[in-house]
Amino acid sequence: MRLFTNLPVAVKLILGFLLTSALAAVLGLFAVNQLGKVNTSTEEIAKSWLPSVRFSSEMNTLQSDYRVKEFAHIVETDESKMVGIERQIQNIRDAFETSRKAYEPVITTPEERAVFDSAMQKWREYLEESAKVTALSRSGKQDEARNTLRGRALELFESMGNDLQKLVDMNVQGSDTAATNASNVYSAAQKQMYVGLTVIALLGLLLGWVLSRSITKPLGRLNKAAKNIA
Repeated sequence: MRLFTNLPVAVKLILGFLLTSALAAVLGLFAVNQLGKVNTSTEEIAKSWLPSVRFSSEMNTLQSDYRVKEFAHIVETDESKMVGIERQIQNIRDAFETSRKAYEPVITTPEERAVFDSAMQKWREYLEESAKVTALSRSGKQDEARNTLRGRALELFESMGNDLQKLVDMNVQGSDTAATNASNVYSAAQKQMYVGLTVIALLGLLLGWVLSRSITKPLGRLNKAAKNIA
């Protein structure tokens, strides 16, 4: 403290400025780092969790649409309408494949991968049953086609639906967790920024007081000495 008191005023001002600037820089770097964490969580939601929710939901809806069209094919007797339904069924399969390809790259955990693989295996088996249904329906064997849809195909459909719903739920939960993490990081950073700003403000006041004392005290002594001489 004595060493600081004996320094020239200009040096004291420079040291005080450098100290407060260094603290402000540290606070700024901390803020940037915390913003980076928030941005990482935001990108995780936007690029992984939300697309996963979308594509898994699409697959879940499409498999239901597919089965509805199969029943429509069974009850239809008009040739041209049957061809139209078959075209719709193929469009649904194509849309499902598009969603499947889009979903697979955004899988993030081994558990999610296992559920996805299980669902896709059941989908492949279901398509094999579906081919039998279409062939029977085409041959006018509606009862057999209906029984096929209500047999092994139904088991696969329900089991696959459960798997796809699990994927939806897993990704919704992941999105919620990432959002909560981002919110927690932001709240913690906000509090720490307030503390840092308070410390800088108090330090600035302390430095101002020390500088003023280091200037006024010598002046007071000089004034006293001048009065004694007079």
